[in-house]
Amino acid sequence: MLARLLACVSCAWWMALPLVQAQSDLVIHWVDATGLPAPQTTRLGHTLHVGAWIDGVTQSTVQGQDLVVDDEGWCAWPEVPSGVYVLESLPWEWVLVVDNALPGIDTVTLVVPEALPAKLRGNTGVVKYQAHHPGTALDEVQAWVRADLDSLDLYQLMATGAVGSSEEARNEASQNLRAALDSGQGQWRAFADRFRPNTLWGDLFAYECMAWQMSLGAQAHEFDPFLEDTPADPRSMTEQLASPGWCESWRLKSEGWSDRLAEQGMPWKRWVGYGQTDSLSQALGWSVNEVHLTLWMASDEQPRGAFKAWWEARWRDQCDVAEARRLAEQTQRYPRTAQSWGDLMWMMPNGDIEPAWASESDSRWFVWLVVKDGSSTAMRERAVLRSFMERLDTRQVGWGVLSVDDSNEGWKRTLSDRMSTKERVQWVGRDPAWWDRLHLQGVPQVVLVKPDGTIATHQARLPSEGLLADLQRTLNKRGARRP
Repeated sequence: MLARLLACVSCAWWMALPLVQAQSDLVIHWVDATGLPAPQTTRLGHTLHVGAWIDGVTQSTVQGQDLVVDDEGWCAWPEVPSGVYVLESLPWEWVLVVDNALPGIDTVTLVVPEALPAKLRGNTGVVKYQAHHPGTALDEVQAWVRADLDSLDLYQLMATGAVGSSEEARNEASQNLRAALDSGQGQWRAFADRFRPNTLWGDLFAYECMAWQMSLGAQAHEFDPFLEDTPADPRSMTEQLASPGWCESWRLKSEGWSDRLAEQGMPWKRWVGYGQTDSLSQALGWSVNEVHLTLWMASDEQPRGAFKAWWEARWRDQCDVAEARRLAEQTQRYPRTAQSWGDLMWMMPNGDIEPAWASESDSRWFVWLVVKDGSSTAMRERAVLRSFMERLDTRQVGWGVLSVDDSNEGWKRTLSDRMSTKERVQWVGRDPAWWDRLHLQGVPQVVLVKPDGTIATHQARLPSEGLLADLQRTLNKRGARRP
């Protein structure tokens, strides 16, 4: 999961919830690949939507404020808490780290790539920090790591037996990796001078070092790149959970825990399945928080089975990690509820901006078709849906179109395709908060809303693929008339 973050500093960066009360003042410069102001040379507009990571485990975001950039691409962003933030102007995103341990005003350049975006959302843009910023230093660290590991790739394959080789060759490869590990320590000590331990950037650097060591066959923490007299981490578990580097380092350190218990003949599956935290804590030598964190990460990778059963048994536990996980789940669920629509506004056909609603009454099902100007598939599905709705009892089902057009011109063309006032049409545009609520995966897409206003599904079948049959079965169960 850290790959999204480590997509190279001068390619992307990250955030989390506030670690400390101190705040930073940022200056954003938004440019295209040639260095010209993005508002002047692209169709992305003047708005950057800000989302904050809620933790370093799920790395999901909560949408917050919007930043308005001037015509020259500049924007002041004062009093920013420490954390990882995703700045979006769909289809692009830039992930930044804001660390209040750094003094002064921080200037960050966001670069719109020259290449065409590969998808509707989540295309990574380039983030550039100042010359002496730890973000720039981390970029140099990553470049060194890539070059070093590339030069040792054959030895790694031979040492692990991934390629055919004699025992003598494997031993020689292992010795060469050991020599590289020993000789590299000096380089890591030099890198460490540019980072402060127990900070967001220091955690990211420590993670890079740990991953490098393990790639060469060492233990997770064979040596610490920081000085031996580095003070103990003063942060709480809650603060550490907000640091993606710290979380990913723990993921590395805890790897193979179940295999170790199995080798010792311990019934770890039964302990997990029955929520026996104390047994796991004692066997692993970990705190309750560390057990919770490890199983949270495991359930994220394997959401079913014993790990799911463990959380169902232990979700009420009163520890920092359990509290963070409950908050993460609640935060992730909320945008996908009908109630969350009321937080936002949309544009009506007459140009008015009004509060949004998922269903216009408490007695009808409602079908929303998400469309975008220029999509021939969306146009075809809209025509099929319109034909279907003419055959259904409108007292039981309503329908509408949600436009995710990225310009006023596109919105007007979408609106002009409406054939009657029964066809609701609203414009939600490129606002990431709306895309979260729609759980938008592509265009076209159908969101089905129950009569009580709750979302039945964000991914109903398209009109041409069986939506009418699904709706008819549902209505027949409720005694609705057949078309």
